[in-house]
Amino acid sequence: MSGEAGSGDRGLLVLGGSGRLGRALIAACGTAPIAPTRQEMDLATADEAALEPLVRRSRAVLNAAALAHVDGCEQRPAEAQALNARLPARLAAVCARLAVPLVHVSTDYVFGEGEGPWSEEDAPCPVQVYGRTKAEGEAAVLRLGGRVARVSWLFG
Repeated sequence: MSGEAGSGDRGLLVLGGSGRLGRALIAACGTAPIAPTRQEMDLATADEAALEPLVRRSRAVLNAAALAHVDGCEQRPAEAQALNARLPARLAAVCARLAVPLVHVSTDYVFGEGEGPWSEEDAPCPVQVYGRTKAEGEAAVLRLGGRVARVSWLFG
């Protein structure tokens, strides 16, 4: 797999490496992370059995995979549900079972309309498919012991 650590290595697993955030995370890594391409693994359909070998070889997991285009989520809600909610839930379950730390990247869109800044204690109240599916993914990750990093904007 692209950027794959050597056999037996416990490298960093980055999911969503072809996106803007994923590319930046991979570039910032000191060593080449385990980073499957879309051709190597369809994350929208990956089940726990498909994710487990990757997580098993990892010392930690960064999940930057998402359908992040807000209008695209409205047009393709099933794809948004698969990438933004089900994938993080499956990934969190595997990470919890294997005791591998998980950081899932989310968004302030889980808060919907209104003015920030928001705190970690503020309850999500999404108003569109993107925010709702990201909130579902967050909830699953947190329930299973993972960590969530909410970002408000990406650039570069």
